[in-house]
Amino acid sequence: MQTEFVPLVKRPKFPFRNLPIEGRLWLFATLGLGIGGAIKSINLVIILAILLLALFFVNLWLAGRSLRSVEAKRLWPMAPVAGLPISWIVQVSTRKYHSLGWSLVEPLGGEECPGWLILSLEPNKPLKLAGRGIFPKRGKILVPPLEAYSGYPFGLIQTSRLVSPSDSVIVLAHPRPVNRERLLRWLRGGSGDGELRRVIRITPHEGEFHGLRDYRPGDSPRHVDWKATARQGRLAVREYEPPVPPRLLLVVEAYLPAKPTPQDRDHLEKTISLAAGIMEAWGQELGSRLVLVLAEKTCTIHETDPPRPALEALAVLEGTPQCSFQQMSKQIPRAMLGAPVLVLSSAAGCPGGAIVSAQLNRPVRKVSPSDDSLPWLE
Repeated sequence: MQTEFVPLVKRPKFPFRNLPIEGRLWLFATLGLGIGGAIKSINLVIILAILLLALFFVNLWLAGRSLRSVEAKRLWPMAPVAGLPISWIVQVSTRKYHSLGWSLVEPLGGEECPGWLILSLEPNKPLKLAGRGIFPKRGKILVPPLEAYSGYPFGLIQTSRLVSPSDSVIVLAHPRPVNRERLLRWLRGGSGDGELRRVIRITPHEGEFHGLRDYRPGDSPRHVDWKATARQGRLAVREYEPPVPPRLLLVVEAYLPAKPTPQDRDHLEKTISLAAGIMEAWGQELGSRLVLVLAEKTCTIHETDPPRPALEALAVLEGTPQCSFQQMSKQIPRAMLGAPVLVLSSAAGCPGGAIVSAQLNRPVRKVSPSDDSLPWLE
C-alpha cells in the first residue's frame, strides 16, 4: 500500500508566490518614482528609483545566497504508528555560507508543527529540530520534501528552495489491545474443544518435572516433596526442566474482493490491527516466539525477532481476492510445527482456516471479522 501524502500547508501559485505585499508596494513605488522622474526630467528622483530597484535585487541575491547550501533530512527514532502521535527529528545544516533569517516548512506537521524560524545557522554545525504529527493511515507513505523560505534581509522578495529529497516512510498498523493471559487460556482450548485441547499445549511457567534431589539452601518450600522426604528421611525437592517459552503460529488471510466496499476494507483493517495487537501482546514475555504467515497473492513467512520487519510487512498488505497458502507448511520452521495456530481472516467464515488445517493436518483456531466477543479482546 503506497499513498501520496497530501501536504497540510498550501502555497499560493506564481507569480505572487514569493512576492509579499511589501515587495509589491516597493516595486509600485519604484515604478512611480521612475515614471514621475522621467516625465518631469528630475534626475535625483530617477536615481532614487534606480537605488530602490537595486535594493530589491540585492534582497533577491542575499535571500538566495542564504539558502544556497542548506540541506535537511528527517530522522525517525521509532516507527510511526497509524493514528498515534509521532515525534521525529529534522536535522538542518549548511555546508558553505552562513545562513540567516529564513523559515523551514514541515508539511507533515500540520497546524501542530507547521515549521520553524531559523535566525542563524553556521556552516558545518547541524541544527536538530523536533517535529510532531499524526499519520492517519497505515502503509508506505510518500512524504513531501522540506521547503525553505527566505526574505533576508529586507523581506521585499522571498526565495524558496527544496532542501530535502522526497522520501517514504512505512506507517505501522494501529495495534488492537489484546489481553495476553486470556489469549493463552483461549489457545489452550478454553472453549471446550476437546480435540484442540489435546493438540495445542502451552508449557506452564514451572516447566516439566525432571526428578528429585536433596534440598539446598535457598530452595522454595513449595517444591519440597513431603512423601519422598518421609520415605528417605531427609528433605527432597522436586526439580523441573527450564520452562519452554510460549510459541504461536499466526496466519493472516488478507482477503479483499476485486470490487471492495467500505465494509470490506474495514474488515481488512480490523484484521491487520488485530494481528499487530497479538504480536505486541505476545512479545511482552521474554523468550516467547511468534512466526507470522501472511497470505496474500503469495504466502510469506516472517520471524518476529526483531519485530519491526514483520510489522512493516503487515503494514503494507493490500489484500487480494485469491489468498495463496501454497508451500506454507514447507516454509514454516520445524520448531514451530507443534505450536498452536491462530488464523485471522478478513473474509467471512475464515475460509483460509480449513486450508491451513489441512496443510498442517491438525485443528487450528480461527477468527473472522464478525468475532467481536472473544474473551481476550479489550
